Amino acid sequence: MAYLCKDEQTRARIRDFINAYTRDRMKSPSIREIAQGTGISRAMVQRYMAAMRDEGEIDYGRRSVSTDFTRKLDTESVLAMKIGAISCGVPKEPYPDTYEYVALPRTLVGDGEFYIVEAAGDSMVDAGIDDGDLVVVRRQSDAPDGAIAVVLVDNSETTLKRFFRLADRQAFRLHAENRSYTGEMRDRIVTNAEIQGVAVKIIKSVK
Repeated sequence: MAYLCKDEQTRARIRDFINAYTRDRMKSPSIREIAQGTGISRAMVQRYMAAMRDEGEIDYGRRSVSTDFTRKLDTESVLAMKIGAISCGVPKEPYPDTYEYVALPRTLVGDGEFYIVEAAGDSMVDAGIDDGDLVVVRRQSDAPDGAIAVVLVDNSETTLKRFFRLADRQAFRLHAENRSYTGEMRDRIVTNAEIQGVAVKIIKSVK
């Protein structure tokens, strides 16, 4: 009875929910989630989606549903994991498990695999990274000298610092961008360091 599914408000509720759900989670909602989110019965959602598919308004199969909006979103955005805080002071325990996803404009960050960490501490303030800022990191296992990198130290601590190799000592220098720091506070020499990504953008709150 798909030919009876002509109510434009019902269609708009289903379409708008699909768009919002995909934008926020970067994945397609299920029939059950659409029904719960719109307050429309599951059977009615299925009938309307069949009609909307037959008329070219949406595409859907067993695992996904898409609209013109979500197809455009997929090509223009990249998905980044937003994880916990990372030290901009003394390295600390690795950040916690992933708890949120964020869609970032591809024109802003480029291509690659990304995650977002919250800066904690003041050691990178002269690089424009303040306590509480969100740092967009491109996941990679190498970094050029001078890059601001997420570094795993001694397989147990993570920190965000400017990264340099010391070839003659087979070691690495982690440099804090804070002019008030001196000595070991500003430059820490480590022998066991693993690059986990390079900072590409900073997201700040308006104060």
